[in-house]
Parts: sequence; C-alpha cells; structure tokens
Amino acid sequence: MKYQQPHRALNTSKIRSAAYDENRQTLEIAFQDGMLRSYRSLPADVARRFFTAQNPATFWEDRIAEEYPMTQVRMEKRSEEHTSELQSRVSIS
Repeated sequence: MKYQQPHRALNTSKIRSAAYDENRQTLEIAFQDGMLRSYRSLPADVARRFFTAQNPATFWEDRIAEEYPMTQVRMEKRSEEHTSELQSRVSIS
C-alpha cells in the first residue's frame, strides 16, 4: 500500500507508523491492527511532539484522538511488501 506521505516507523504496541504533511496539516497514522486514520487541522508543533513523545500511542490518545477531526478511516492489508517499504522510509518535516 502506498501512503500519501512517507511514513516513519514507530512500532509501539498500538501504532505501526505515521507521517505528517505540514502543508495540509494532516497526520496520518497506521495502527498495528491495520487501521489507517488521518487527522486534519493538526498544527506542526503537535505533530512534532507526537513523533518525539516517549510513548506516541499515549500522546495520540491524550492529545490527538478526541481533539482533531478524523477525515479518513480504512483497514489496510498487511503484506511483506508493505513491511519492507515501511522499513525503508524515514521522514518528518
């Protein structure tokens, strides 16, 4: 599966990876269960704190999940191709 932005692997118990698009102020999060969620109107400083949090999943639960509109929800297929693509990408603005 191709993401809109290159994802950074987080590999917490809940979150597999995430990407932030500063121009669109959108945070895209891929969860371990295959769910892909996109949050809009999310300021860059909140995204930076999410990526640098000791536990990004806790930060997401406490500061993002209920605070910002979720614009997309879908299940993604897990595959070896996706896993190796994800491992080769690292990016955050």
